[in-house]
Parts: sequence; C-alpha cells; structure tokens
Amino acid sequence: MATDATATFEDSDSEEVPLPSVDQKYLSDTKFAEFKISPDSKRALAEVLKYERCSLVQAASIPVCLGPDDVIAKAKTGTGKTLAFIIPTIEKVLANRAPRGKVSALVLSPTRELARQIQTETHKMLTYHPGLHSMVVYGGVDVKKNLRALVQKTPDILIATPGRCWDIMTQAHDRSLTTVLDSTRVLVLDEADNLLDMGFRPQISKILSALPPTTQRQTFLFSATFPGDVKSLADVALKRKHSYVDAVGEDVATHEHVEASSLVVAKRDVMLQLLCLLAQHMAEEPDYKVMVFLPTANLTAMFAEAFSSAGLGGVIEIHSRKSQSYRDKASADFRAGKRLVMFSSDVSARGVDYPGVSYVVQCGAPANREQYIHRAGRTGRAGRAGQCTLLLSDFERPFLNKLGDLPIKQLEPLALPLAAGGAALGPALVRDPAGALARAVEKADYESRARAYQSFLGYYKSHAVIKTRPEQIVAHANEYAAELLACPTPPGLLAKTVGKMGLKGVAGLVIVKEGQQNRPPSGAGRSGGPNNGGGGDREYSDHDPNRKRSRSAGGGDFQQDGGRGGRGGSGGRGGGRGGGGGGGGGGGGRGGGERPPSAAALEQQYHHNGAGWDQPSGGRPYSGGGGGGRGYQGQPQGARGGGRGGGRGRRP
Repeated sequence: MATDATATFEDSDSEEVPLPSVDQKYLSDTKFAEFKISPDSKRALAEVLKYERCSLVQAASIPVCLGPDDVIAKAKTGTGKTLAFIIPTIEKVLANRAPRGKVSALVLSPTRELARQIQTETHKMLTYHPGLHSMVVYGGVDVKKNLRALVQKTPDILIATPGRCWDIMTQAHDRSLTTVLDSTRVLVLDEADNLLDMGFRPQISKILSALPPTTQRQTFLFSATFPGDVKSLADVALKRKHSYVDAVGEDVATHEHVEASSLVVAKRDVMLQLLCLLAQHMAEEPDYKVMVFLPTANLTAMFAEAFSSAGLGGVIEIHSRKSQSYRDKASADFRAGKRLVMFSSDVSARGVDYPGVSYVVQCGAPANREQYIHRAGRTGRAGRAGQCTLLLSDFERPFLNKLGDLPIKQLEPLALPLAAGGAALGPALVRDPAGALARAVEKADYESRARAYQSFLGYYKSHAVIKTRPEQIVAHANEYAAELLACPTPPGLLAKTVGKMGLKGVAGLVIVKEGQQNRPPSGAGRSGGPNNGGGGDREYSDHDPNRKRSRSAGGGDFQQDGGRGGRGGSGGRGGGRGGGGGGGGGGGGRGGGERPPSAAALEQQYHHNGAGWDQPSGGRPYSGGGGGGRGYQGQPQGARGGGRGGGRGRRP
C-alpha cells in the first residue's frame, strides 16, 4: 500500500466521516471492473470501498466524464454521485498532472460536511496511487493553517468550499499560492444549485478567473436541480459543447414513495401545529427519525431552542451558526440514532446522506420548487415509505401554486391529544403545549429572537415566489416577531442592514445605532392598553440597579425601589400612559402611538389596479404620547409616580 496518498483535514484529530450508503434501487447491473480506469483505482474500489456494482448515476456519468467533453450531470444525494466525478477526476490527473506546486483538480463543495465526505471517498480511492495527494479546506478554522499546509505540500486534488478557496488565494503572502490554480486540469462544481443558493456566485466567478480558460480544462457540473442561475453558471464555466446526463428523472418520482401533505395556518399557530405534526408522527412511528427544515440558520436555532426548552426530547440542530465539531457530532448522532428530531437550515444538511428518515417537515416556504422536491426526497429511501409535510403561514400560501401538479394532500389544523407523542414530550408540553412553547420562546435569549426576526425579513424580501410589497413584508415580519418570537416591538436594525435588504424608508422598521442591535429596548412595556391605559411588564434595563421586575400599570404601584417605570404600550388612539417610577426611580417612557398597520390591513389598504398598487388614503401612524413624570425621591414602595401619556399622538 502506498503511504503517501495522504489526506489533510483542517483538524489533525478529525476522523474520516462515514460514507453514505447507496439505496439498492439506485444500483445498476454495470460493474466497476468494466470501466476503462487504472488497475489501482479498480483495486481500491474492490478492496477498500468494497464495491462491485456501480449506481445508476455512476453507470451513466463515469463513461461520459472519462471522455474529453465537459459534463452536466443531474443527480441527487444518496445516489453515489461523489464517485461519479471523483473516479474520472483521478484518471484525468493520472493522465495529465499539473506541474509541481500546482493543483491538478479543484472540487468546489457548498458545505463543510459535504467537502469532508468527498475527501473521505477521494482518500480511499487514492489508497493504491503512489504519489497522489488530496486535501480538503473549509471555513471555520484559521486560514493560516491552510496556507502552511499548501506551502508544505500542494495537493494534486484540492477539495474546498468557495469562500475558503478564495481566502487562500487572496490572503497568501507566498506568491506561489496566488497562482496555485493556474494549471488546473479539472474543475468540479458539486451541488451547483446549492452553491448558488448560498450566495457563492461572486467567489465562484473570481475562482473561475484564476483558472485556465475552458479550452484548457475539463469541467464537471453536478446538481440535483437546474434553475436559471445554475444554467447561467454553466454558460460561463463550461465549454459551449458539453454532454448532459440525467440520472434523476421526473419530479413526481419522489412522490411515488413519499406521502406528501401541506398545512396552512396563521403565523401565531406555526409552532403549535408543528408540535402537533411531530406528536402525531411519533405516535404512528415508534422508531421515528424526523428532519425539520427552516428557511434560515437563525430561525433554525430559535425553533430548536424553543422546542428543546419546552420539553421535546431528542432534539438535534445543525446549521451554520454551530461550530464544526458540534455539527460533526450532531450529524453522526442523527445518522446512527432513532427517535430523534433534527432541526436544519437545509444548506448544512444537504449533500450528507441520513438513512432511515421517516418524516420531513418543511416549516416555511422553500426557496423554490426544486428545493421542495430535494427536501422531500430525504425520506422514503431504501424501499421504505416516507412522509413529508409542508407547513406554511397564511401569507406563504402562494407557494403552493408551484406544486399544483404534485399529489399533495391538504391538511386541516390538528388538535390531537399530545400525550400520543409518548415519552418524547415532557409533562408541561403535554399539559399545556401552547403555554410551554410560549414560555420557552420568552425565555430564549433576546439576541436569538432578534436574529431570527432579521433573517425572516431578509429571506422573504428576496423570495422568488412570495412576491409582495416591502411594506407588507415588514408588516408580516413584525407580526411574526410579536406573535411567534415574543417581541412586542420589532427588534432594532442598523440602517446599513436595512439598506442592504432594500427596505430603506419602509414604515414599521426600528432603526438603531451601532451596538444597539439585538438588544432589548430599555424600559419597554410588554404590551399596551387603550388610550390612557397602562403599559405591561417592563423589560430589564441598565437603569434598574437591582435587576428586579417592576410594573408600569398606568403609573401605578411598583414592587421595587430604584425601578424605572415602563414605557406606555402602543395601541389604541393614543397609546398607554408612561408608568411612574417607584421610590425615586425614573419616570416612565413615552406613551406609544397608534399601532403600525398589520399585514392584513395593508392588504386592504393597497388596491391592485391591474398595473400596479395605489397608495392608501390617509397619513402615517400617529407618534407617541407624552412620557410619565419622575417618581418622587424617597417615596416608599408602592408610590404612585408619573403622569399620563400626552393624549392622542400627533401625525409626523
């Protein structure tokens, strides 16, 4: 055995990740021994990987990739696609190796998990190839470590995430590394659709500019789906003349073995209905293994924290906000375990195979039809039946129009005894599911809720299917924050963040200064009463030296000296009056103005005329009323301080 066919991981203590198994239904009658590849590659396939028959994807792709043409291959996860491009890549490197100190083949992967998986298979394939060397690099570790490894021994095959690949080329002090790709013979774009979904187009374009022209290299582009942006990438990355392999077939094939359903509910009911769906499946499938997909990493983190804190057992979360070591362990636990619920932000789980998934819930509208199909295909594998439910908020209903030709059953909101979920549901969750979830969300760190709000805004502002006015997107986000994230006032955003979202000047957003984002509003009342009514529980404030909870009940009684009166809540004609400070505390904040219009109100106020939208009549919401007065110094507990809010607010 050759000893120098080595693998280099970011962490020297890292172990090779388990290889995904290929479902029997994807195996072909073609044997690897029939391919015109080197004896050492055949030996590795037989003795190390212990493969005899190849998959349908491999049977269709390998012969074409061994030829001279660039190749576009439509293939999904779990079908053996990694070997479909790694075997030809190795053969190409053997036949035409780049000069010393140059990378012969570059494989770009969208996620760290998938990159590590590709490296594992490549390393095994290189077992009997003396002198060939592969390396994997990805973000999350010091880039200097990558630079040192590349200087010490440049790999023949470099597997990388686009961001880290570009970091290496731009941060290298050694000039040889800035040109390390200028002799590359083979480029592989794996999960091309996901590469673009994650926003890697700028980095990929720069990397392409550092590679030899298309006439001097061969390119393999593998993708489960082919939306327009993938096709445009193919136009610049591949030669005009290229071969095409389709190993996926029609979309409806997924639904032949997956029982698909959809459920549309109000925003405030999303978490509770998700819990009901999970409990129902747990009762039907004792050895359940569930994947819950959410649109963003921050929403994933928020939901996972809430459900775990509320008492749901077996919760696992995988998303980009978790460290690599955490994600590796979580992935291994989910792959090997049962009676688990994984909350994932799609991009982290994509490309990694998880056997035995019994149920998939897509909570929130996927980015497009192709992503829905891909997620649904996570279940119903290896000859097993699977279930998939698309859980949408009412404003996301238009997404169903993209799935009209698929056999998807529409469900009604569930109301089942949660005790049916068994031991996985804690006592509080069974006794009072809505209350347990609400308390869990309120207990969550405010920064987590604020990040979830911001990511909600960003995701739906740019959604390709759910197209609506910016004012309505903001209104939906604010309702989501109030009804689901326990944020009665919208979390503050930086002006530059709002600008990047394309929401500058949109009513309903709260703009704060640098350092104030993701922080709860100081002294803000939890809820507002009608005109001249009181605010609710105040949030903790830096002005409260004892960190004790005070009340702002219309400037009424307080429980702690030194507390600060709460802010009068918004709502009604003039908002609540500011609460008075007890025992020398500061006076209450300003009474709130009229509550910003809801998404439903905006729907009614804006009238579609067939060519555009007419502005509603009337002015902007009213500003807040006046603040409450300061409590008297030295007054005993329970002193009544502060005045009423200043009546009805004025128009801006």
